Formats: sequence, structure tokens, C-alpha cells
Amino acid sequence: RAGFVGVTVSYRLSDAPHHIHDCRRAVLWALEHIGAYGGDVARVFISGHSAGGNIAAMLAVSDELGLQPGPAIKGVICVSGVYDIYAPTPTRTKNAIFRRIYVKPTFG
Repeated sequence: RAGFVGVTVSYRLSDAPHHIHDCRRAVLWALEHIGAYGGDVARVFISGHSAGGNIAAMLAVSDELGLQPGPAIKGVICVSGVYDIYAPTPTRTKNAIFRRIYVKPTFG
């Protein structure tokens, strides 16, 4: 009725590349089956927000996927993704800093 079909993807919260492969499999499934739901395989966009924006960008540029370059994906919409990734602060250290600066003053 609205003129589009949406597919929402769940993925593992994991170290790379497992979550990327989960999304890759979902995109490949959508490309194969979207016609059965009224979608047009020639007009498939991928999108993501935050971590999903990063994953969508990686899917769009990854040669391994067989999706780029080529006609399979018409476009990518990335919203508030993190793209400038460098050696992150270890999680334990980051969590301790977060608790000290934000959680403790806010919640006591």
C-alpha cells in the first residue's frame, strides 16, 4: 500500500566479522525473496542507524559480498554511523570511565 517493502535485520552482537556476515546473509535472502512480498529486486536499498549504519556501509563497499559494484543494491542510507574507527579504549576501562563520569553523578 505504501509503495515499498521493509526488511528488518537482527544480527549478533559480536566482534567482526560475525555481525557483518549475519547482515550479508539477510541482504542476500532479501534479494532472492523480495519479489514474493511485492518488492522490486531492481530497487533495493540498504539502510542502518548507528552500528547498523556502519554495517550497511561495509556491506555496500565489500567486494566479498558480490553486491558491489553491480546492480543488486541501488543505494545505501546510513544514519549516524561510526565510520572513523581506530584502536578503541578497552571495554573494561571505558566502562569504568563511563561509570565515574556519568552514572555515579547521575544515579549516585
